Amino acid sequence: MGRRGQPGSRRPRRTGWDSTLASSPDSHTSLLGWRGNVGRGHQGRESMVRDSESVHAPVMLEEMVEAIAVDRDGLYVDATFGRGGHSRRLLAHLSSRGRLLAIDRDAEAFDSACRLAGVDGRVQVRHGRFGALRDYLGERKAGGLGAQSGVMFDIGMSSPQVDEPERGFSFSVPGPLDMRM
Repeated sequence: MGRRGQPGSRRPRRTGWDSTLASSPDSHTSLLGWRGNVGRGHQGRESMVRDSESVHAPVMLEEMVEAIAVDRDGLYVDATFGRGGHSRRLLAHLSSRGRLLAIDRDAEAFDSACRLAGVDGRVQVRHGRFGALRDYLGERKAGGLGAQSGVMFDIGMSSPQVDEPERGFSFSVPGPLDMRM
């Protein structure tokens, strides 16, 4: 089996809304039935992820919400979920009919998104790369959910990736160098 994120690696984990339209694990016809594997995060550091969620300050948070949140009942995509600061603020502006698809390839970010989906039924999570966004949205369309109202990208590494030397991204603290996610 290949390394995660490389061809031949295991299939990305998925989680989200439960529905009678649930597809089989091998089908790509509907996201509505996705439930996923919620783990303890990269190297089992669940508490560290939770702590980083509470202290991370997203860049241009208010500007993003003002620019993107135009339809309270809309379908939005956070293509680089990270620790979810932008998504949480956007969700505060959405109605109970609004929906959010959260995507991230980082295992800790995925686990963070799964925790959010566990407490907010408007959130659906996809573990993967934003480069597959067209596929994810195609699957959503097949599920009868329609077009997205807005898409957010916060490109780059997240603070926890740089701040935690054991992750292999740090350039300011001694640690292993392994920048794969």
